[in-house]
Amino acid sequence: MGLAAWLVLVALSGGLLLFSDAWLRWRLAVADTGPVPAWPEAETLVRLLEGAGGPVAWVGLARPGAPWAHVERVDGTACLLHPADGSLLASHTPTSSLVSFLYDLHAMLLAGDVGQRVVGVLGIVLLGTLLAGLLLWLRRRRAFDLRSVAVSEVTPQAVLRSHVAQGVLASGLLFAIALSGVTFVFPEAAGAVLDAALGRTGPTRPIVHARTVPPGPTDWTAVLATGRAAFPEGRLRFVTLPAAADGVVVLRLRTPEELHPHGGSYVVVEPTTGALLQRIDARERGLGPAVLDALYPLHAGSTGWPGHRWVLLLGAFLLLRLVTTSLWLQTDRRARRRRLAALAQAGAAAGGSGRSTSARRPASQPIGR
Repeated sequence: MGLAAWLVLVALSGGLLLFSDAWLRWRLAVADTGPVPAWPEAETLVRLLEGAGGPVAWVGLARPGAPWAHVERVDGTACLLHPADGSLLASHTPTSSLVSFLYDLHAMLLAGDVGQRVVGVLGIVLLGTLLAGLLLWLRRRRAFDLRSVAVSEVTPQAVLRSHVAQGVLASGLLFAIALSGVTFVFPEAAGAVLDAALGRTGPTRPIVHARTVPPGPTDWTAVLATGRAAFPEGRLRFVTLPAAADGVVVLRLRTPEELHPHGGSYVVVEPTTGALLQRIDARERGLGPAVLDALYPLHAGSTGWPGHRWVLLLGAFLLLRLVTTSLWLQTDRRARRRRLAALAQAGAAAGGSGRSTSARRPASQPIGR
């Protein structure tokens, strides 16, 4: 029952999140300012930092289809800002934003890191359930009939046949969705497995975290110029500010060859001088990291193909259908067991009553003189 409740929540929240950008475009009513530049001006970035209303941890820049900047503050709160003037559009926390609430519910059950681990474990249980269902079907595969997908009559037998047929047809899609979701919860383990199987040729995340010169004010013009020179064809997606006095600026960007909407390429820059400290090109990291990065857009429906989100929405609908059908079958089975138990108890009571009546009837006595 607990797994079924989680599946209902994850299917509903995941299906709604597929259209989160469309919802935010309507909710925020941001005026179309034309094509979103691949690299912002230094003045624009400064306005975003000033409009955050507090110390900033990182900034997610506007992109095509999402004309707003997502700013995460050091205290863990977030907000959405106008991409040009840095004005506040909306707060972006689970208590103030529907999209943020749905994301936290979907990914963390509104329970932070602990909830995320629980989601990962439940995802593994779902994978095991799907595999077990396929194995059971393989043992009885001669009974499979494509015509059984639609319920012909509302009887336990017909509903069960439809449940089996729908489960077999949807198992591949649901397995892929669940597997990709589990990799987000346990990225280190998933990365290690993919690296061992497919190979890796370089670091996937920045390993340089300290500057080489004394601390000073950040020269955003020099920082952005260094990043643009390192990846002239890339699009800047995130800017992570120094977490300590001797920290560095990390630029995350997406190259045209990458499937991940946020990219997997990085530039580590010295804030004061703009010196290049590290460059990570996602196209040179090997096949293992490339496959791992491809799992996110496949899970989130952000590959760029318009029909992708509708396929995932169909997967969410099928998951809801399978869960509700399974619950109906279990409820009907329990009800039938109770009815049979009641009938058996009534029969036993009737039999016992008949025997006791016979025992009390006096035996025939011969008529004496």
